[in-house]
Amino acid sequence: VNKLYSTYSTMGARDMVVLLRQEHHIKISQPNLLKIFQEVEPEKVRGRKGARFKRSRFYSASVLSFDQHDKWKRFGLWLHLAIDPYTGYLHWQKIWWTNRNTALVTGYYLEAVRKI
Repeated sequence: VNKLYSTYSTMGARDMVVLLRQEHHIKISQPNLLKIFQEVEPEKVRGRKGARFKRSRFYSASVLSFDQHDKWKRFGLWLHLAIDPYTGYLHWQKIWWTNRNTALVTGYYLEAVRKI
């Protein structure tokens, strides 16, 4: 484990458990591996804990929150959606061949406002 830890020093416990199981056929529980990590390199463990998600306050100046995703760009599809940030209500979720057309997005918005 020490040899692997020196090679993959930024790897977390969950990823290290998977690596040990798949590549070296060693089964170890995540809590036991965490104990080893804390004994070997406590500074690096503290450093990784600082990079965790920190909850913050959400602020939205408007009722609708728009989001566009280009994750499906390689397939020629774009995802566009609007969520009410306070209630979590999904006003629309549209998949189209573009999300850069402002008239199209305005149409989505007006259609959602009419439904409200």
